[in-house]
Amino acid sequence: MDMFTHGATGAFIGWALPQRRAGLASATLVIAGALLPDADVFIEPFVGPRSAFAHRGFTHSLLGVTVLSPLVALVAMRFSKERRFARLVPLIAIGMLSHILLDLPTPMGVMLFSPSRKDVHLDFLGYVDWSLFTVALAVLLAAWTYANRDAAIRRGILSAVLLSALSWWLYAEWPSLAFSFAATVEEATEEPLDTVYPLVLGALLLGFLIAFAHRGWGFRQNRAQFGRIGVAALSMYLALCLAAQGFALGLVKQFSRERGIHVLRRTASRMGYASLVGPLRWSGLVLAPEGVYLAQITPLGASRPTFSFIPSSIDNPFVAKTRSIPEVRDFLSTARFPVTRYRLEKGQHFIEYQDYGLSWRPLLRVVLNERQEVLAVGRIAH
Repeated sequence: MDMFTHGATGAFIGWALPQRRAGLASATLVIAGALLPDADVFIEPFVGPRSAFAHRGFTHSLLGVTVLSPLVALVAMRFSKERRFARLVPLIAIGMLSHILLDLPTPMGVMLFSPSRKDVHLDFLGYVDWSLFTVALAVLLAAWTYANRDAAIRRGILSAVLLSALSWWLYAEWPSLAFSFAATVEEATEEPLDTVYPLVLGALLLGFLIAFAHRGWGFRQNRAQFGRIGVAALSMYLALCLAAQGFALGLVKQFSRERGIHVLRRTASRMGYASLVGPLRWSGLVLAPEGVYLAQITPLGASRPTFSFIPSSIDNPFVAKTRSIPEVRDFLSTARFPVTRYRLEKGQHFIEYQDYGLSWRPLLRVVLNERQEVLAVGRIAH
């Protein structure tokens, strides 16, 4: 999940906490805790991507929360007005747990039980979820707009313009260079879903922003109330995604039962790197010994999804040879829905590994000669 959404979630939780227990600086401390786990992106270049201390490893685990929250609390005591260690630790821990809660449902998952190297996935959010981002921004803008009655009209106009522009800008593929990864994701390829959905979402959020002005309701609310609104809004969105995933996963299970597939793994996951249309489109994935079955699922669609089959090449000595290569071992250790492809061209043997569980992940290509000597190993964009 993106840093803005993590920080906004920390702010909502910090605002919503009872002030008599948390103190005035609670939001700052929860926000710090919510951003802390991603400090591992600065560690990964030194330890490697498969280290327990790489991104989404130790700092995204329950053990990491237990170890780091007291250490960070000791540092915070020097800068915070709150000097009671026993109150600082829970605030930082709550922020860290909120970060893990938002990263756990993404396709990459987290090493929740580190030092175990196994990633835990729930799959009902995109790695970057623009709907969640927009909802969080709308609540922050509402709190900002109604914090000052004298400046409310000017702030309200600016907030409405920003929300309207965001709803159109992120989803309408303009400018494509600014958000190229969002503009090229699979979800942005079908009309009218990618245009109707953001318009509806933006209109709903604008409606709520304006509705808070009814009889001056928004001006009578303190920051704690907007924190509770933020927590409720994000919770309802997560619940909606979980319910939609349950429906999509039911269709995946029905397909695998009817076809009599020997299931190694299956899921209903959000499409692509960035989720543009919220809970309205999913990838149904089934991993079997013979390959991967894949379908796009729309819970509101009238027809049952059609699954395509991506076969895996039959094992041979050249494919078996590549599995001893460290890069291949690392790739397969994290791949959830891998497919192996083999071909022979001009005396060279090409073996490619692709993970359909992470559609943006580059495939891994290995080239061998007739003596099974490795000529090249590298990741190829697709």
